[in-house]
Amino acid sequence: MDRIDAIAIVGAIALVASAMPASAGERSVRVTSLQQRWHYLDVSLSPGSLRFFFPDNDVCRKILRRDAEVIYVKRGPLGEVQNEAGERCEPVGIASLRAWRDRSFRPRTQTPVPRSHATFEVVHRDGELAYARGRFILASRVGWTNVDDTIAILPDTQGCQKTIESGIGSIEFRYSGKVPYRLVAGGEDCPIVGFVRPATAEN
Repeated sequence: MDRIDAIAIVGAIALVASAMPASAGERSVRVTSLQQRWHYLDVSLSPGSLRFFFPDNDVCRKILRRDAEVIYVKRGPLGEVQNEAGERCEPVGIASLRAWRDRSFRPRTQTPVPRSHATFEVVHRDGELAYARGRFILASRVGWTNVDDTIAILPDTQGCQKTIESGIGSIEFRYSGKVPYRLVAGGEDCPIVGFVRPATAEN
């Protein structure tokens, strides 16, 4: 191998290394929207079109500023975000349900729409969203783990009022389409925006 070939190989290795992420499972993302909602921060990250709910605490508010560049790390069920100082904030909820569904397993053949019983109580309304706390077993279809005590987030619209006020119904999951989950109650069919863990003193 002559000197020119060696220089070319070293240059190629450097080019590949510069294109690789800092470590496996990490990528740089930007906070494209941020809104405080009840006990949570409603945050969208790009690229990837991921929308999370984070706890509204000092550390997460410091990391998650509008237009801030952060590191998203695939760790645990929902991952986490970090800033350059190494401070961390873990999501407690997801709202990009379609994205989470589409990265999960799908049956190759058409199957009946999965449906299960749901009981819930609306614990908060912020004028745009209603927060229904209860048992939503089918939430596990997108990898959500807190199915026995979780909050389903619903649009607080005229078309969802009977569902919101009913407290009992059924949750449906669809493997395709824009709306993965619907809550059917009171004769209405209401889309589920996301799932979030009930707030605690720890988060």
